[in-house]
Amino acid sequence: MSKGKRGISLIVLVITIVVIIIIATVVILTLNENSPVGRAREATFKSDLKTIEEEYAMYISNRSVESEGRFKLDSLSASENRLEYNTKEGTEGSIYEVIPSAKKKYEGEFEIIKGELYYKGQVEDKLIWAKEVGIGIIPYIIIEGELVSSNVNIELVTGSGKIVIPSNVEVIGEGAFSNVEGLKEVVIPGTVKEIKKNAFANNSTLEKVVIEDGVEKIGEDAFYSCKNLKEVQIADSVIEIRSSTFMECSNLEKINIPNNLKEIPTYFVYRCQKIEDIIIPDSVINIGSNAFSYTNISSINIPNVISIGTSVFSNCKSLEEINIDNENKSFKYENGILYDVNKGEVKFIANSKLNSEVLEFPYGVKIANLGGTILNSRIKVIKIPETVTSISFNSFALLSNLEDIEITEGNKNYQKIGNAIYNKDGNNKILYYYLKGEKNVVLEEGIKKIASYAFMNNKELESIELPDSLEVIGNQAFDGCSKLKNIKVGPNVSNID
Repeated sequence: MSKGKRGISLIVLVITIVVIIIIATVVILTLNENSPVGRAREATFKSDLKTIEEEYAMYISNRSVESEGRFKLDSLSASENRLEYNTKEGTEGSIYEVIPSAKKKYEGEFEIIKGELYYKGQVEDKLIWAKEVGIGIIPYIIIEGELVSSNVNIELVTGSGKIVIPSNVEVIGEGAFSNVEGLKEVVIPGTVKEIKKNAFANNSTLEKVVIEDGVEKIGEDAFYSCKNLKEVQIADSVIEIRSSTFMECSNLEKINIPNNLKEIPTYFVYRCQKIEDIIIPDSVINIGSNAFSYTNISSINIPNVISIGTSVFSNCKSLEEINIDNENKSFKYENGILYDVNKGEVKFIANSKLNSEVLEFPYGVKIANLGGTILNSRIKVIKIPETVTSISFNSFALLSNLEDIEITEGNKNYQKIGNAIYNKDGNNKILYYYLKGEKNVVLEEGIKKIASYAFMNNKELESIELPDSLEVIGNQAFDGCSKLKNIKVGPNVSNID
């Protein structure tokens, strides 16, 4: 390298070092609150805070004058995209209508909650200076956009029982507002993307929930057991709702299912007895188990749904009309019975059918069961078509008035001989069910198994003689036989469940 180039390199190196030293000195002086630069920053910030406080005071005064004294300070809440108070319609607006100068230098750093001005920036020295001039510091905890559960979240509830979600919250954390007293109305703004598990669970005073456009997910048990909740509005932006979301909201009357939801979760509005109307949108393809159990709906339209869980409409005692979309090839509703065409499984039986004397399963049903049948049903006769391959005899055993089960002659799986129902496999004879009414029963030879629930709730039965061929007695075979005193068991019984 030439002497000239070496000299230039040394000069550049020296200049670089000097610049670094100067920058470091400026940074140190800036960070040091006792330095001239630090004191200047403090003075400027506090001066700006004074201007903001003056603007705030002027805004409050103007609102009070224009409302002729009806304006209530503790009703005022404002953030980046929200402005509300007791004499203002709607929530449109922003905090910069209240403190316009903040937008220039401190955008996103202030919020008004229940009439109190708060600084919510994250710069440590500014937090100290804001405290020194009497401006509050946001009490709740937000970690990477998630409002976490904390005892101070109650500060977000206004005097009228509304809740104000800060504009920088993207996720309402698990249990964030569970068991909060005095909460009456919740409006979840679109800035929130997710409501997590148990977020508002067990709020006994909550009456109304509005989930605005922009929210995408609602977690498991999010509003579980809000006993006084009456109305829920859910925006179509919600694409995922987890199980038991509104379970046991016993006073809930109005709720909509968003138009982009594909799956209605299990226990969605379970035991919400005051719900009378439910509209299932065309987007839904799956309905989870017990989703509408114990509601008071009287009719429902089912779109092109491909899957319906167990007991979806269990104990819906007013439900008598189910309309299936013409495009739906998966389900049929015939003779008051909803069943899965592909699986042949019964999903629901209308209460009027359960309380008639004759119940006839439609041709096409493969799995015959009674689901939510009540004990005092009037059913005396059940008719089984030839398509049935499986019968849930445990549900039949609950029918106190049942006198006969008629099985179509063409059925390949079951046959009735006297009061007994057997399989049709002569080499492995199974007694599935024995009709009530006889006091003393002697079972014929050749039976190798008494199936589960075969004599369940047979309250007239006093004695039974089992054949020597018997090898297995199934689970709860004689459960509820309150008068049964004598059982003669053969020598080959090797298994009693």
